[in-house]
Amino acid sequence: MSEVDNQSERHNYINERVVETPRKRLKRLIKKVILTGFFAVIFGVVACVVFVYLRPILESTISNPGETTTTVPDNEEPTTEEPTTSEKIYTAEDLKNLYGQVSKLTEEMKKSVVTINAYTGEKGIFQTPEYEIISSGVIVSKNAYVHILALYNNVKDMDNIKIILPDGTSLPAEIAAYDEVTGLVLLSVNMIGVDSEITKNLAAADFSNVSTFSSNEPVIYIGNPFGMNVYETIGFLNSQSSVITGMDNSYELLRTDIFISNCQDGFVFDIDGELLGIVTGSEKVVEAIAAVDVKHIVEGMSSGKGVVYLGVTGEAVTDEIRQISGIDMPNGVYVTDVAKDSPAYVSGIRKGDIITKIGNSPVKSMANIKTCLKNNKAGNKLNIIVSRQNGDKFETYSLSVILTNRKVKI
Repeated sequence: MSEVDNQSERHNYINERVVETPRKRLKRLIKKVILTGFFAVIFGVVACVVFVYLRPILESTISNPGETTTTVPDNEEPTTEEPTTSEKIYTAEDLKNLYGQVSKLTEEMKKSVVTINAYTGEKGIFQTPEYEIISSGVIVSKNAYVHILALYNNVKDMDNIKIILPDGTSLPAEIAAYDEVTGLVLLSVNMIGVDSEITKNLAAADFSNVSTFSSNEPVIYIGNPFGMNVYETIGFLNSQSSVITGMDNSYELLRTDIFISNCQDGFVFDIDGELLGIVTGSEKVVEAIAAVDVKHIVEGMSSGKGVVYLGVTGEAVTDEIRQISGIDMPNGVYVTDVAKDSPAYVSGIRKGDIITKIGNSPVKSMANIKTCLKNNKAGNKLNIIVSRQNGDKFETYSLSVILTNRKVKI
C-alpha cells in the first residue's frame, strides 16, 4: 500500500463519530434527573426560609395604615376588634348568656300578659259561639280594677269578653275606654273578691321611655298569635324600622327579625322587662308601634280625661315633595287632613296649609307637633304660623288655637 493510501485511511479513522451505546445514554440521563431534583429541593428550601423571614417585614411595609393585627396567645382563641358601628355585635357566649337571662325574665313578663277571649253568642261544652276572636292584652294598671291594653278591633261589637289570666283563671271584662285614632282599647276587670293568690301573680307592665332605638337590640315578643296559650320568643330589632304618621302624632314602627306569619297582636319587650312596642298587625315579621309614642294616650284613657289634641294630619315638606309638586314650598308640615270641629279646624287651619311655627318653635315634622302637645294641656292657647298658597306664592297667617281634649269613647 502506498503512503498516500495510508494517510487517507488514517484521516478516515479520525473523522469517524464515536457513538454511545443505549446503556450509557440511559445512565447519563438518570444522573441529570437526579442532579436537577437535588438542586430543585435545595432552591425550594432556601425560598421557604427567605419567605418566612421576609414576610413580616413585607406585610408591615405594604399593609394599609388603618389595619391592625392581633397577636394570639398560646392556647387562646383568636379575637377580632369590634367594628365601630351603631349595631351591637354579639358573640356565641353572649347569646348563650342572653337566652339564659331571657328564660328567667319572660316568666316575670308573662305575669303582665293575658289572653282575651271575645265572642258573640253562647259558648259552652256543646255550644259554639257565632263569632270568636282569641287575642292578647297587657296589664297597664293593677288595683281593685285591673286595666288591660289591647286592640279595639279584637273586642269590638262582641257580646262577651273573657280575660284568661296566666294561671288559667277566667274573668269577665268590660270596655273602659277606646281610642278611634290609634285603635287601642282599655279593658277593665273587677278584682274585688278574687283570691289574693291570683292577684299576687299579676303585674302591670312598665312602659319604656326609650325613643331612640338601636339595630340588633335584643327584644322579646309575647303574645297569642296562634289562638292558644301565650307564646314567647326572642329576636332582635331590625335597622329597617320606619316612622308612620297619624293625627297629631308620629309613630316609630319597630321592625324585628322575629318571623310569625300573619301576627295580628302581641307585645314587644326589651331585656329589662319594659314594654317597648305594641303589635298592631304584621304579615311576616313582627312589627310594633313604639310604646313611648302612645303612652300619653293610654294615660288619657285610664284617667278618663282624654288626650289633648290639635286635630291635624300631615307630612314634612321635603326636597322630594318640592320636586314632585314643582312648587317652592317653605319648610314645615304640609297639612293633609284636618279633623272636623277640632281646635285646628275651629282656628281656621285647612288642608293644604303648611304649619311652619308653633309659638317660637319652628315646625319641621309631625314629631315637633307631638312634642308640643305633650308639653301643653287643654285650655292652653297657642299661636300657630301657617303658610297658605295663593297663586304662585305663599302667604303667611298667624292663627290663635285653644287646645281641647280629644275624648276617648266609653
